[in-house]
Amino acid sequence: SAVITESLNEFLRVESIFAGKLLDDVVRDLTKANAESLDVVVAVNQAHQQLIMRTKLVLAMLRQVDAFSDRFGVVQLPQDLLDVLGNLANLKAKPYGEIALAADDIIRRSKIPSFEDRVSELRGQLLDEATDFVALSKSTTLSAGVDLLTYLFADDDAAVRSAAIQVYIRRVYRAQRILDLNVEEVNGRTTCSWSFQFSDVPASEGVIRHGILSVVPSYESIGTDLPDILNDFKTKYSDKLSEQSLEDPPNVLQIASVSSSMDGGIEAIEGALVGEESALNSLGIRTVNVLVPVDKRDPLYYTFPQCDGYKEDKIRRNMRPTFHHILELSRLEQNFGLERIDAIGKNVQVYIGTEKIETPMRGGPP
Repeated sequence: SAVITESLNEFLRVESIFAGKLLDDVVRDLTKANAESLDVVVAVNQAHQQLIMRTKLVLAMLRQVDAFSDRFGVVQLPQDLLDVLGNLANLKAKPYGEIALAADDIIRRSKIPSFEDRVSELRGQLLDEATDFVALSKSTTLSAGVDLLTYLFADDDAAVRSAAIQVYIRRVYRAQRILDLNVEEVNGRTTCSWSFQFSDVPASEGVIRHGILSVVPSYESIGTDLPDILNDFKTKYSDKLSEQSLEDPPNVLQIASVSSSMDGGIEAIEGALVGEESALNSLGIRTVNVLVPVDKRDPLYYTFPQCDGYKEDKIRRNMRPTFHHILELSRLEQNFGLERIDAIGKNVQVYIGTEKIETPMRGGPP
């Protein structure tokens, strides 16, 4: 950390001279202050002229700082490193925006208790008889712990597993109108079933939709367990499916793996889903969501929509199941070709949109 701290301080030493100032003014002031040693002026200016390259280097170092806890078991960042990160976060000029965001993100996450402490605290809440699961799912204090709930899907205590799944579903679907929810063990799998409506439609007019979340022992077992999970769905909602229009599938299926292994990759899941496409369509499954845990990290989310033949939609990768609807991305995709790009911050989605036009234009689309 000492090498990184020293390098970041040197970056700040140079750029603090230029930040928020006109280049001509800076050069004039440097020349006056270093009239007997103009080599200093030349060196500082040459460094600043390489700002783009130096910014890439600083961002690479910040990524290393971000990985300290995983690579070296660092629990608390050194104070001198936190100080320099704070100075980087306070850089206001536009050229330093990405650095400032990255530094601020590291500072904020450094103040978060350890993964184990957060899981332990959340587990205690779920076991507390006084805890109102509906209220907890709506609590602002849970915003940073939603993904932690998925870690508890594999807890040894059935009561913890049940509570974690219930709070998770209520939280993820809090923007919708949940009509009923039940968690039970079905054929050895912890399974949550619920019915809901979109809240932006009056209850009297809204379509009643159904969902099932099934926890399986591993990513590899999804393919073998899928027929049984679909049969569970059919058994649970057999009397309700006849009331639905399958031309616009309304239901959802979520599968959560306990193991973080992903042998076979996305193609293995796509193959299993395509093989059961007829059954999925008959159940009115609009989307299949697969959740894969990552040790001491947020889980991975994959979405396989019916409109794409149950192939993965990469635009939705690592989005919780309801984000696509809440962000109205389907409406946006009607008018724009979307390309998702990496963003700093887990709660930020950034896209490049290319307008879809029927009539070709010279020079290509805007």
